[in-house]
Amino acid sequence: MKIKKEQKDQASKIFEANPKQDELFLNNKGEFFTTENLVGLSVKNDKTKYARILRSSVIESEEEIDENDEITNPLEGVKVESEGMFIKAGDKEILFPAIKGEVREPKEGDVATIDGKDAEGSFKYNDSTLEFKAGKLEKITYKQGGLRALFGKKSK
Repeated sequence: MKIKKEQKDQASKIFEANPKQDELFLNNKGEFFTTENLVGLSVKNDKTKYARILRSSVIESEEEIDENDEITNPLEGVKVESEGMFIKAGDKEILFPAIKGEVREPKEGDVATIDGKDAEGSFKYNDSTLEFKAGKLEKITYKQGGLRALFGKKSK
């Protein structure tokens, strides 16, 4: 299901009003829900009739970086080549073929491969976890209390 700009703006307002809510669900009727169970019930569990919206996909940065914060190794394990952007997660290199000529944080729905096959499963990178299903990024889980950015972390 495609999410319209107005719906993303509305989701952003909901997230700002509810700082502990990290995801929302939107059904094809334009209704927002806080759990997948509730949105599923609203559309008789037809997964084609709802979408998941992550806080990180509509709010740029949950936490502002203070000029005194030190960012260490923000791009460690990241490289951009002609095939796309690679992220080294453990012993695997995750390729995002659509991200070319730049380094940017991948977002929900981005296509990725590992060793030429659709990315599948969970992979740790920089205190965060990237979750893939059928070759698409499903979710990024950030370390609790940490910077909500994949390519940078506060030093302690």
